[in-house]
Amino acid sequence: MLAVAFTGLVWLADGAAAARRRVRTAFWLGWWFGLGFFTAGLYWIAAALLVDLAQFWWLVPFAVLGLPAFFGLFTGAVIALYAASGAVGIARPLVLATLWTAAEFVRGHLLTGFPWNLIGSTWSDVGPVLQAAAVVGIYGLSWLTVAWAALPAVLAAPAAMGWRPARGAVAATGIGLALLIAVAAAGAARLAGAPDPTSPQATVADVRLRLVQPNIEQSLKWRDSERAQIFRTLLALSQAPASPGGPPTAIIWPEAATPFLFEQSPEARAAAAAAVPADGLLITGTPRATPRPGGGTQYWNGLIALDHADQVRGSYDKFHLVPFGEYVPLSQVLPIGRIATGGGDGFSAGPGPRTLRLPGLPAVSR
Repeated sequence: MLAVAFTGLVWLADGAAAARRRVRTAFWLGWWFGLGFFTAGLYWIAAALLVDLAQFWWLVPFAVLGLPAFFGLFTGAVIALYAASGAVGIARPLVLATLWTAAEFVRGHLLTGFPWNLIGSTWSDVGPVLQAAAVVGIYGLSWLTVAWAALPAVLAAPAAMGWRPARGAVAATGIGLALLIAVAAAGAARLAGAPDPTSPQATVADVRLRLVQPNIEQSLKWRDSERAQIFRTLLALSQAPASPGGPPTAIIWPEAATPFLFEQSPEARAAAAAAVPADGLLITGTPRATPRPGGGTQYWNGLIALDHADQVRGSYDKFHLVPFGEYVPLSQVLPIGRIATGGGDGFSAGPGPRTLRLPGLPAVSR
C-alpha cells in the first residue's frame, strides 16, 4: 500500500509541477493527501474525548478532521517544495523522501512537537526492517521508507501526459529493492543474535521487577469516591505472591498511578513503603505539587522512587507534555480547558532529560 500511495503521489506531484500555477496546485494536492494520511493515522485521538462526551462532544470533529487538516499543511508544503524543486529522473523519489522527512522532524519539534504517525513507524510490526532505526534513527527510517515506496514512480508514467521512464530506472529500482532486502536481512541477523530474554546475558543479576497495571477505567480515575479503592488495588497487586524467582526488588506503578498527591500524603506513603521489599523500591508516576514563586501552586506530572523506609530516593518531572491533555497552549487566549485532570489548571514542564541512579538498579534516563 505504501508503494501505491507514494508512487501515485509522485506521479500526481509531477503533474502538478507541470501545471500553470504549479506551487499552488501542488500545495493543495499535498494537503488533501495529508488530510487522508493523518485522518487514518490519528483517528484514535478522538477516543480520549469519549471519556467525558457530554463535555467534549463538540471537540470530536476537531480531533477527527481538525488536527489532520492542520498537519496537512506540512504535507502541502512538502509537495509544493517538491514541485518548485524541478526534480527529474531518479532524483524525484529522493527529493520527496528528503522533504517528507524534514517535515516530520519539524512537526516533531515545533510547538513542543507532535512526533506521532511518523512514516518510519510503518515497520513497527516488521521487526527485521525496524532494526534499522537503531542505526539511522526513526527519521532516517522515514527517509528510507518514502524513498523505497516512491521509487517505482521512476519506472513508468501515464503516456497521455508525456512522461517517460527515467534513464536507469530499472537499475535504480533494483538497487533500492536490494537495499531493502539487505536491511531486512541485517535486521533479522541482529534479532537472531540477540540473547534469550531469560538468559543471564539479557538480565541484571538480583533485579526482579513487578509491573503493576490496575486497569482503572479513565472515567473513574479522578472521582473522589474512587481514590481509596484505586490505591487499595495498587497495594494489593504490589503485595501479590512472589514469582518462583523470588520477591520483586522493584515495584513499578504506571504514570499518574495515584489519583492524589501521593508525595504529600504521609498515610499513603507509609502504606506503600510497607509493601516495598527490604532494600527494594517503589517507582510510581504521580502528580506532584510545589509552591509557585510569587504565590499559588505549580503542578508536575512526576515520578518518584520510594524505599522501604519511606524515603524518596529519586524523582523526575515529565518535560514533553501533551498539548490540551496536560496543558493548553496559549491558555490566555484559547477558551479551552484541559481534557486530562489531576494537575490543577495544567502541568508545568520539567527541566528536561536526566539520569536517575537508584540503589540496586541500573541507571535509567529520560
